[in-house]
Amino acid sequence: MKITKIDILKNAIWLTLPPLLFGLSLMNYLPAVLTPALFNKGIPDILANGENIVRILVFAMPAFSLLDYRPKLKNKDWFCIWQG
Repeated sequence: MKITKIDILKNAIWLTLPPLLFGLSLMNYLPAVLTPALFNKGIPDILANGENIVRILVFAMPAFSLLDYRPKLKNKDWFCIWQG
């Protein structure tokens, strides 16, 4: 299966780029308390790793959802909305 430019535009992953770029551009201005080393201090490793895995899954969801102009939603779209 060949992926075309239209397929990329229909994919919802590009909607995550503006907030990601905004967050990355302000990362240097955060106080030291919010750095990962200090923020995760005292949190058990299993909990921190579980949170990171869930965060990756949530941010990967738009890659599996297609933008469509038709109001009919597919089952996976309803799943993403329900998880949202």
